[in-house]
Amino acid sequence: MTPAREWSIGPRHHFRLEEPGVLWLKVRGETTLEDAHGTVATYRELGTRKPFVFVADITEATSLSREARRYSARHLRAEWFRDVAYIGARPGMKVLLRVRFFLLSLLRGSSARVFFFGTEAAARAWLGQGSR
Repeated sequence: MTPAREWSIGPRHHFRLEEPGVLWLKVRGETTLEDAHGTVATYRELGTRKPFVFVADITEATSLSREARRYSARHLRAEWFRDVAYIGARPGMKVLLRVRFFLLSLLRGSSARVFFFGTEAAARAWLGQGSR
């Protein structure tokens, strides 16, 4: 098994790529436009080669700037993702994320599904059940 690769974009976004094709993201604090540029570039680099499963732990995330939202909405491509899972999303955030991925799939075509979990252990159990 290939060891996981890890890197950060700024001080608040930490990525971990695990084989086969699972990208983890831990977000702490605010997401700025600069952060959005880096995260979208990461998704593009991986997803244009082969769609991946994306798991984001947003338990410690505080906000997404208006500029970051706009940039992400314009540049994200649903076809980069096989499935998407969020850990620690608050109820209002769940609604927004479901709508966002529904619109991405409707407008840009994708079969990626969105899942929500309370803990990393629950997300890993889901991955272990063959969600990929």
